[in-house]
Amino acid sequence: MEPRGRRRKQQGAAEDKENTAGTAPPPRKRPRCTERKALAELPTAPTANNASAAPMGAPSKPMTRAAAREAAAAAVEEEARRREGSAIAARPAASRLTDAGAAQASVGPYVADIDGYLRSLEVEQLRRPRDDYMVAMQKDISATMRGILVDWLVDVVDEFNLLVDTLYLAVSYIDRFLTASVITRDRLQLLGVASLFVAAKYEEIHVPKLDKFSDITDGTYTNQQVTFC
Repeated sequence: MEPRGRRRKQQGAAEDKENTAGTAPPPRKRPRCTERKALAELPTAPTANNASAAPMGAPSKPMTRAAAREAAAAAVEEEARRREGSAIAARPAASRLTDAGAAQASVGPYVADIDGYLRSLEVEQLRRPRDDYMVAMQKDISATMRGILVDWLVDVVDEFNLLVDTLYLAVSYIDRFLTASVITRDRLQLLGVASLFVAAKYEEIHVPKLDKFSDITDGTYTNQQVTFC
């Protein structure tokens, strides 16, 4: 038989467990709020610029109102620069059209004088080839050879996308040279390609490279021969 005192202790312990199981835990007390902070003094999230500079886990400094105003002003200035850059990039096309129209309007009153001056230069004997130079000067070439050369120059001008004025000027150089100097048939093509090269430098904005003029002859003449013809 168990002693009477031990049995009473066990019964009291059981009653205590039942009492504690039926009662709810006491509510937690909320800590009292500290002083309120202004919105400008709250810590801001790290941006792409200062994220690498600030170490991980380091507390961010609160941004003051003055710093917030400076950041907003910097953002507005950056946006203005971006818009100004895009406006400058889109400006040359319009300005080019305006300049072309202004140039045509400024030349208008002088068109007749320019045309008369150029026609007076063409009339001068020194600037025009002789009518009989093929018979009086040249012994090794003929008019048929000259015609073949001019046909070949037409194809070259078409391949290089040159102006028609370049072709006309090149043919004028050929005729004027043949009026003053005797040439052999093996150098007639060299005279043609050299004349076209000089005319392109005078008339064209984008002149083809010298290598193209020598290559168009299938390597018959070098760059030095084309230059010092």
